Amino acid sequence: MTRSAKKAEPFWLEEKDWLVYCITVELNDQESRTTWAHVIGRLLGYAMLTNTRCAAEIGAASMITTYQLLFSFDSAEHKREFMAMAQGNEVTRAADWEWVVPTLDEIRDAKPLPEVIPEDMMMRAQIVAMLMLSAHQDHRSAH
Repeated sequence: MTRSAKKAEPFWLEEKDWLVYCITVELNDQESRTTWAHVIGRLLGYAMLTNTRCAAEIGAASMITTYQLLFSFDSAEHKREFMAMAQGNEVTRAADWEWVVPTLDEIRDAKPLPEVIPEDMMMRAQIVAMLMLSAHQDHRSAH
């Protein structure tokens, strides 16, 4: 492989504060797809509200697929805010051990969510995230 043909490393490799959350989706079960799309949407909304990068990779692919959602935090404050929102909602609440630090290879292999998450789930997730942002903006405007 020539130097010019070498695959470029993702620019986010230099970011230092990452967490991973794994979800397992039964792809042939619409209820599972809808439920997990809602969870992804909530987490995506929290990420948007806290200036947090969100990426994903497939952990194991079959009819039951594991997706790893990776979150990179630009500050300790934003990480605390993100985790408080995630843990403060029954849909996204998880045990501390369910949030793990990814390996460098996992960070390197991560891609933007729309490249990993099935299209129908990503569309639902984006709707949930946008509704959350709208509600947050409405709440801020009222105060």
